[in-house]
Amino acid sequence: MNSTFRAARRRWPRTAAVTLGLVATAACVDSPGVADPASEVEPLAATFDAMSKASAQYGDLARSDGFAHAALAVRGGVTPSRLEVQTGTTSEVYDAFVSAVQWAPAVPASIRPPARRSLVGWRRGDNGKTRVFVLTSPSDSAPILSPLSLGPAASTAAVFAAGSAMQQEVGDSPQGYPDLSTAWYGTAGWVKLREVAVLGTCADSARQANALGMSRCEEARYLVRFDLTMQRLSGRPPQEVPGSAVRRVSSVGEPVVNGVRILFSCAAPKSDTGCK
Repeated sequence: MNSTFRAARRRWPRTAAVTLGLVATAACVDSPGVADPASEVEPLAATFDAMSKASAQYGDLARSDGFAHAALAVRGGVTPSRLEVQTGTTSEVYDAFVSAVQWAPAVPASIRPPARRSLVGWRRGDNGKTRVFVLTSPSDSAPILSPLSLGPAASTAAVFAAGSAMQQEVGDSPQGYPDLSTAWYGTAGWVKLREVAVLGTCADSARQANALGMSRCEEARYLVRFDLTMQRLSGRPPQEVPGSAVRRVSSVGEPVVNGVRILFSCAAPKSDTGCK
């Protein structure tokens, strides 16, 4: 569904449990889009907030940052595209967009995170949960780094230098946060998130600079393609879930997906206020 996410200015839900329920209710099974774009901005952004925090708790810093940047992009008014994903013999359509982040020269190189791109897609599953699909890449294309190959002493540079993939049906833990203790992770393959066009300054740039703390926001388009081997992993450090099958997950064709290119003036932007 080609709905435009317009900024919502009301206070968003405080708990992930409320947020995930709202997003799952708003999405329809046959079409992944939300019914009322303006009213669903904050529930969707808050879902990504919660997933960012949950990823950080499991030590998944690259994906935590990806979800945080996705939340900020939603609040900034990104327009999602339709992305068809083939899992085995089943094809599903997700709403999806790409967020590409860079840091201003004023941010010291010693604390500046690597520039990178993240694709976030979502749809409602047949069981009523929100299914989320995430890809990250440091550049136009990258091989997937398997979490199984990362030891406890893996460096941050090694993690951010490769691509990654995750697919998960998001539900809540008893504590009210997304349960990411077990998910499908890319263990082999490759991902392409190649920038093919920069269309100009994002709409409502004054609010993005003043309220969302973006030094610069530009609308962009990205050519997306991927071919992945995914395995169900659990725990930290991750281990294979006994008895689970290996999935092949790939893009259908090579679609162009909407996205944003954001420049930050601080090393650790927040998902709701950026560098403010």
